[in-house]
Amino acid sequence: MRSALPIFAACCLSVLGTTLTAAEPPTRISFQRDVAPLFRSACIGCHSGPEAKGGLDLTNSHAALAKGDDGLRIVPGQPAASPLLDRLLDGSMPPRGKSPRPTVAQIDRVRRWIEQGATWPPQLTLSRYDMTTDRWAGRDWWSLQPIRRPTPPSMPDGPTAANPIDRFVQAKLAEQQLTVNPSVDRRSFLRRVTFDLLGLPPTPGQLENFLADRAPDAARRLVDRLLASPHYGERWGRHWLDVIGYTESDGFEHDKFRPYSWRYRDYVVNSFNSGLPYDQFVRQQLSGDVLPGRSRKSIAATGFLVSGEWDEVQHVGSSKSEMRRAREEELAEMIGTVSGTFLGLTVHCCRCHDHKFDPLPQVDYYRIRAIFDGVDHSRGSKPGNRSILSDAEAREIQQAKVPLIARQKTLNTELGKVRQRLPSEATLKAGSRPEKALVDGRHGKALNAAHTYATLPSKNSYHQPPLTVECWGLARTRNKFNVFVANNQKSSEHWELYSFTGKGDFTVYMPSYKPATIRSDVVITDGRWHYLAMQFDGKSVRLFVDGKQVRHQAVTRIRQPGPLGTLDLGAYSPEPVGCDGAVDDVRISNIIRPITQAAPKAFTADRHTVGLWNFDAVRSD
Repeated sequence: MRSALPIFAACCLSVLGTTLTAAEPPTRISFQRDVAPLFRSACIGCHSGPEAKGGLDLTNSHAALAKGDDGLRIVPGQPAASPLLDRLLDGSMPPRGKSPRPTVAQIDRVRRWIEQGATWPPQLTLSRYDMTTDRWAGRDWWSLQPIRRPTPPSMPDGPTAANPIDRFVQAKLAEQQLTVNPSVDRRSFLRRVTFDLLGLPPTPGQLENFLADRAPDAARRLVDRLLASPHYGERWGRHWLDVIGYTESDGFEHDKFRPYSWRYRDYVVNSFNSGLPYDQFVRQQLSGDVLPGRSRKSIAATGFLVSGEWDEVQHVGSSKSEMRRAREEELAEMIGTVSGTFLGLTVHCCRCHDHKFDPLPQVDYYRIRAIFDGVDHSRGSKPGNRSILSDAEAREIQQAKVPLIARQKTLNTELGKVRQRLPSEATLKAGSRPEKALVDGRHGKALNAAHTYATLPSKNSYHQPPLTVECWGLARTRNKFNVFVANNQKSSEHWELYSFTGKGDFTVYMPSYKPATIRSDVVITDGRWHYLAMQFDGKSVRLFVDGKQVRHQAVTRIRQPGPLGTLDLGAYSPEPVGCDGAVDDVRISNIIRPITQAAPKAFTADRHTVGLWNFDAVRSD
């Protein structure tokens, strides 16, 4: 019986078509008017995109009229040879329960469209979101249409309307056969409007004054006074803060307090109290830090983007994969807040798939995500962050800085003098003979690295950027590593200056960064003294030989900081790997020092010097 159904239905449609043809000329079918609505409502929910069911994509002419694995699904001019029409006729498509069943008239229009050549405008692409169905809202949904100012209904027989809004209310009441309640007494009106605007009851004095005021505009002036109250912004600003999920702590297990979140809260309260236009209110919260003429107020407004909960544990104390996952959760929360607040749509539902009910494809989520990818929820100091101090706070801080800056200059001068008087000391390798520890150097004496090396405890200041490391080094052979200076163990903040075995070129090794090995291609194993330097700003490394830059390399951290180790001069002590030569004048500084020429004199200390070794004497304890 099932196999006979398509033939029977086709016969019925054929008779119907013959009857109409006999009465009038055949009507030319318009794809956009007659066929596209059926495809949108009943078909492309399953038959669209790269994963279209059965490989049939009905969103564009090229895909729909192309040959599939089982041949053409639509054969222009041949309805009987078109499997698409067969599926509609036998009722197998659309599947029961998925979409409303097509009517006989709709199927007949598809048949005639195929019969007339299946013309499909090439520029016309269909989307499941084009029109609303009983399963999802389309772009034609009422809430997605442009706002238009309606004409207030006329109510000739109703009570006098105080404003156009009353006329809409009265029209709806009349439609429901309801009548307007009588006006409330003045006492009740005062309580209602005060609670509504301020969230507080009127005081006895306010009640007495209002009841005594019999002027015709008493109610209007009362409302104006309430709107001018600072409590108005506090009351109505809370509604906005509730919408965006404002919090004053992070949430999650640590739930850390946010000491500066009040700045955004006060921005919202003050915006309501000042009557800030809504378009400016929105614009400042989304991009107040980059707007022309930005102010501290508009910068504080961007607290809107990071006012929600934040999982500090996953962002700081977890693996890289968990940190990436936490970052995606952070962005999803941000997108959900923005879209829910301003669009009334749950765009974050599209993070994993097209929206099930609203006209939002998954690609839209990631387009919006790209916009907010530069917003960092972290409270840490970031390059580019802008101060949001008030004018009074900024002036107070600046005034307090004046005597401190003068005192700091004096202290820096004195500190430089102290460092010059107290050079850093290091311990020679156990078993070293003091009389062989020093040789003639570039400036006075130098450490005889071919015989011994020196070591001392490392410090954080020896590796934290900005950092400049300088030394004079001499190496005689290229068939081994010649280590001049090495800081910390390889598992922590390790760096070392050395010559690469085989070629003998000046090289820096930093295993906590990628790339770890940075080579200069300048050979220094020629038995002569060379002025060697490294600059490190946290993002890149520059190498210098005899005052000339010989390499600039961007680096990326790949390891977390580890425990402190030792600073080795003339070797890398854990291996040990030494140096067939000598080391003279090592200086470490906490700035990027300009390197313009070979240092003509011995290094001296200043306020930026964190370590200085001249190797002028060996002390026996």
